[in-house]
Amino acid sequence: MGPLLRQVPLAVLFGVFLYMGVASMSGVQLLHRVQLIFMPVKHHPDGVGYVRRVSLLRFKTYLMRQRAAACYYTCHLFCCGLRALSV
Repeated sequence: MGPLLRQVPLAVLFGVFLYMGVASMSGVQLLHRVQLIFMPVKHHPDGVGYVRRVSLLRFKTYLMRQRAAACYYTCHLFCCGLRALSV
């Protein structure tokens, strides 16, 4: 498999993986919640249970904590990766 992948240009591989990542985002619940923050409460969908059972303040607080944790772990992994490369 290695020699076959070496024949494929790197830009093509990046394009394929970028397409796969963007195509899979439609099912990610975090992105759906971010959309709900900017949507008025009367337009929230009825079929989604966590929207109606939780107060809007608690919903936004949980989402902000989730985004802060994702940013922290991304920065942490990035810094550790740079540190590992410099050694």
